Amino acid sequence: MLGATVQLLDHLLDRLRDPDVLAGDVTTVFTNQRLFNESFRDFYAYLNAGAVPT
Repeated sequence: MLGATVQLLDHLLDRLRDPDVLAGDVTTVFTNQRLFNESFRDFYAYLNAGAVPT
């Protein structure tokens, strides 16, 4: 997911001529960031709950 986000960010300037494509790319970047943050938060909640065997 992060690799795809980096690629989208890399191509954003190339897409300034087509606002619809640009809007779709920007939406995808923000959606990916939100999903990454949620999964990261869930992962740390899982670790803090003591669910990891020692």
